[in-house]
Amino acid sequence: MKRFLSLSLAVITAFACCSCGTILKGERRDSKPSHQVDVKIFALDCVGLIFGIVPGVVALIVDYSNDTIYYSVEEMNAKNKADVNLSKMKSIHVADMSREGIARALSAELGRPIAPEEIVF
Repeated sequence: MKRFLSLSLAVITAFACCSCGTILKGERRDSKPSHQVDVKIFALDCVGLIFGIVPGVVALIVDYSNDTIYYSVEEMNAKNKADVNLSKMKSIHVADMSREGIARALSAELGRPIAPEEIVF
C-alpha cells in the first residue's frame, strides 16, 4: 500500500509539474496565442494547487510561458465562425431598419406574423 501511495503521488506530482496545457494542447506551443484564456486548462492547472503550492504554481508558469494556457488564434477564429451561422443571416435595407420593417422581415422568414411590439432593442 505504501508503494502504491508513493507511486501515485509521484505520478500526480510529475503530471502537475509538466502542466496540463502543455500535455493536453501541445499544438498551441507553435501557434500564435489569442490571449483569450482557456478556462479548462487554467482550472486543471489550479487543481495542482491541491497537491501543494509548488506543483500548482509550476503548472501555471509552464503553461503561461509556453502560451498553452491561451486559445490559439486559429481556435478562436474557428470558435467564432461556429458561433455565428452566416448562411442563415438575412439582409434588411437601411430604410427598413425600424420595428415595423424588422417585423415584416421576420414574419416573411418565419412564416408567422410578428408584431412590431415584440421587437425589443
